[in-house]
Amino acid sequence: MTGSRVAGDDIFVPDLHQVQTGASIGGPIIKDKVFFFANFELERREDLGSNFLASRAGVSGEQVSRVEAADLDAISQVLQEEFGYATGPYENYQHNTNNEKGLLKLDWNIAPGNTLTATYNFLNASRDNNAHPSALGRRGPDATTLQYYNSGYRINNEIQSGIVEWRSLFADQFSNKLQVGYTAYTDFREPFSTPFPSLAIQRDGTNYIILGHEPFSINNRLDQRVWQRPIICSTLPASTRSPLVSVSNASTSITALTSDCTRAPSLRWMATRRPVRRLSSMP
Repeated sequence: MTGSRVAGDDIFVPDLHQVQTGASIGGPIIKDKVFFFANFELERREDLGSNFLASRAGVSGEQVSRVEAADLDAISQVLQEEFGYATGPYENYQHNTNNEKGLLKLDWNIAPGNTLTATYNFLNASRDNNAHPSALGRRGPDATTLQYYNSGYRINNEIQSGIVEWRSLFADQFSNKLQVGYTAYTDFREPFSTPFPSLAIQRDGTNYIILGHEPFSINNRLDQRVWQRPIICSTLPASTRSPLVSVSNASTSITALTSDCTRAPSLRWMATRRPVRRLSSMP
C-alpha cells in the first residue's frame, strides 16, 4: 500500500505497471517413445524513470527539484532549433524492464537402456536506465540535479543455450553418457540519444541540468561463446566402480580415476569490446 501524503504534505506517487505471464505444454509425440516439453515466460514492467518534478508555480513538496521547468524547456527548445537535437522529457517518463525466456526439451527412448535428450533454452532481457547518477559529478535525477530522458541508455542481455545428452546402459554392467553443449551470451548497451556531447550545466557550483549522450558504457559489448566439447564417460557397476574409464574427443588415452564420472573441460571463447573513446564535454 502506498500513501499520497507524508507529514501532511502531498507527495508524488509514481505509477507501476507490470505484466507477468507464461505457458507450458508437454506430452508424447510418439506413444512411449518420444516426448516433448515446452515452457515460455514473459514479463513487461514500466516504472517511472524519475520520482522528481521540476520546480514551477503550484508545485511543492519534497519531491520537487530546485531545477526550474522553465530552464529545462528553454534548453530543450534551443537544442532542437539550433542543432536538431531532441533531449526527450525530463519528468513523467517511463523506464521499461522486459524479458522473455523459454525452454524446449525432447526425450527419445531409442531402445531399452538407451535415451537421447535435447534441451534448448533462451533469454532475451532489457532494462532502461538513467545516466549514471554520480559519474562526472552528480547527475541526478534528484532534488538538486535533473536530467533528460535521452541521456539514459538500455542494457540488453541475450542468451541462447543448447545441450544434447545420450545415455546408455549395457547389460546392467556399465553405463555411458555423451554430452555436447553450446551457449552464446551477449551483453550490449543502447543509448537513447543520437550522437551529441555529454553536457553538465551548473548553477551555484553544482550540476544543475544533465543532457546529451551517455558517455561511458555504449561501446562496451561482451560476446561469449562456450562449447561443451563432446565427451564420453563410462562407469562400471558399483561393485567394480574403481577405476573409472573416461575418454574424451581431445584425448586418445584411457585414464584411471577413483571418483565418479566428471565433465570434461569446456572450450570457452570470449570477446570484450571496450570503449576506445569517450564523448564528453564539461562547462
